[in-house]
Amino acid sequence: MQKANIEADLILFHPYDAWGYKAMGAEADDFYLRYAIARLSAFRNVWWSIANEYDLVRSKTMSDWDRFFRITQAEDPYSIFARSTTAVSSTTTRSRGVRTPACKATTSRSPRIAARVE
Repeated sequence: MQKANIEADLILFHPYDAWGYKAMGAEADDFYLRYAIARLSAFRNVWWSIANEYDLVRSKTMSDWDRFFRITQAEDPYSIFARSTTAVSSTTTRSRGVRTPACKATTSRSPRIAARVE
């Protein structure tokens, strides 16, 4: 994929999980994140989606999502861009007063991703 200039957006948690990742406990969640980061962060075409439609994953709390972003930022030696998406638009989410995870976009090794962030 990297040779073909394909960016890999890795969705780590999502509400349509058939394998049980969304229902793991905190210790297993943290191990899973650290493992994925250790195995995949060296690829410059990889970037993290902590969750797709995180607000539909009822088994995780807002503090879980905050912890996932903190772990990702602390463990990724290359500071790959990390994000999370919601089932509703962020404009709608903000106007309803819904809190979103404490995601700080980090710098990316890919100029194409950096351009999308700015």
